[in-house]
Amino acid sequence: MTNNLKRAVVLGGGGHFGIAWELGYLRGLEEAGLPIREADIFVGTSAGSQASVIVSSDKDWDLIWKEQIEKEISEITPISDEKWESFSKHLKTLLKILIQPKNGLRRKLKFLRKPNLLSLRRND
Repeated sequence: MTNNLKRAVVLGGGGHFGIAWELGYLRGLEEAGLPIREADIFVGTSAGSQASVIVSSDKDWDLIWKEQIEKEISEITPISDEKWESFSKHLKTLLKILIQPKNGLRRKLKFLRKPNLLSLRRND
């Protein structure tokens, strides 16, 4: 058997955002004149495998785009800068409390003082 494969599209993972990015990138390459859909083989990992199936189908790019945009996803989306700043502020405050020897977590969780579970200094 002769292997006549000359062109491959290889895609990586990335969740729903990876699929969207890869589809957009591949469409752009095709619109720029690179015949992506004429590749001999499509290979992908995770999101890349899903994008490979979509790209290697006979569907029109506009239909692919429409279907992807209309999909409801359950993936966690990035939080806003404002919410991240608030979360970061609360986390820093919590960490300051936890590392204080007199008020810290180690004093409150006495079971951690059992041998071999946590090495504590005498002056904590």
